[in-house]
Amino acid sequence: MCDQLSQFVVDKYVHLKEFLAKESCAELTAELKRLVSEKRTVQDSQCPKSEAVHGAMAFDKLLVDLLPHFERASGKRLYPTYSYARLYAPGEDLTIHTDRPSCEISATLTLGFEGDVWPIYMGDEGKANPSKIDMVVGDAVLYRGMDKHHWREVYTEGKWQAQVFLHYVDADGPHAEWKFDKRPSLNLPSPEMRHWIYNDILTPEACDSLVKLYTQDRLEKEPPHIGNGQIDTSIRNVTRVMLPTYKDIGGRLAAAGLWANKQMWNFDVTHANQAEFLAYPAGGRYQAHVDTFLQHGDECRKLTVLAFLNDNFKGGKFFLQDGQNRYYPPQSKGTVLVFPSFIMHGVEDVEDGERFSVVCWMVGKFFR
Repeated sequence: MCDQLSQFVVDKYVHLKEFLAKESCAELTAELKRLVSEKRTVQDSQCPKSEAVHGAMAFDKLLVDLLPHFERASGKRLYPTYSYARLYAPGEDLTIHTDRPSCEISATLTLGFEGDVWPIYMGDEGKANPSKIDMVVGDAVLYRGMDKHHWREVYTEGKWQAQVFLHYVDADGPHAEWKFDKRPSLNLPSPEMRHWIYNDILTPEACDSLVKLYTQDRLEKEPPHIGNGQIDTSIRNVTRVMLPTYKDIGGRLAAAGLWANKQMWNFDVTHANQAEFLAYPAGGRYQAHVDTFLQHGDECRKLTVLAFLNDNFKGGKFFLQDGQNRYYPPQSKGTVLVFPSFIMHGVEDVEDGERFSVVCWMVGKFFR
C-alpha cells in the first residue's frame, strides 16, 4: 500500500491490478447490459457510439463501497461525487483530456470485454512518453482527473468493453463542495434495503448435493400454493420442496440468519421455520412481493435467508426493489443473502435452464 501511495503522489496515478473480483465484475457487466437492453442508458457527446449511464444504483453503491480502498491508495480523505458506467462500442475513442472539479480523484475499472485488451494512456501536458496501461478485467487505475491527461486510441480490436468510472474529491481540499456532484444524495438503496452477504457457508459441492437431491426425484415436489389456494403462475412460477429431513442446510441458514440479525437489525426472533428448496424452470418467475404476508397466530416472518445454489442458467436474476429501482445483490453460486422480510423482492424470468435456491425465514412476534 505504501508503494501505491508513493506512485500516486509522484505520478498522479496508480495501476491497481486485480483490484475487483472477477465475479463482481461479471455481475456489474450484466447489470450494465441490462440497463442498455431496457433503454435506460444514453449516448453522450464524448463517446456517441457507446451507451452510458450516470448514477445507476449498483454503480453508486460501488462508488461508496470502494471509497476506503481509494482513500488508502491516495492518502486523502474523500467525498464521493458520482459514478458513470459505459459500454464501449467498436470505432470509439477517448480523446486526450482532463476532467472537471467533481472528478478531482477518479478511478476507472475494467468490468469486462470481448476481444483484445484496450489500453488507456496517462500523460502530462507538454511531456513525451506517456504511460500505456493494459487493464484486464478487475483492474483499476486511480488518477488525478483534473491534472493527469488521459485518453484511449480508436477501439478496433474488440466487440465491446464495459467500464465504470468512480469519481471523488478531496474532502479537505478546495473542491469539497462537489460532494455528491452537488446533488442532495447518491442513488443508493434506502436504509431499509440493508442486507447481509455470506460467501463462506455453502461450498460448490454442498450446492451440487442439494441440487442432486431435487433432480434425482429424492424429494417430494409441491406445486406453488399459499395455504389451500392456488398461485397464478403468471405471478409466481416455481416448484417448492420442503426440506424436513435435510437438517444440515436448515441449521446453517438459521445460524446465518441469527448472526446477521445480531449484527444488523436486532429483531425479536424466536426460531427459524422449515427450509424450502425452490426450483424455477425456464419461464419461471416471482413478481415483486414481500414475505411478511404469511403470518401464523401472533408471529410473522421477520428475516428471509436465501441461498443461491447454481448459476448455470440465463436470466432469473434476484432483485430487491426500492421504489422504482431494482437492486441486484451478489448472487453467485454458494452466496447466502439475509434481508428483512418486509423488503419488496422477486425473481425475474428465467430465460433458459433451471434456477435453484433454498430459503428459510427467521420468525418472531409481530413487529411493534
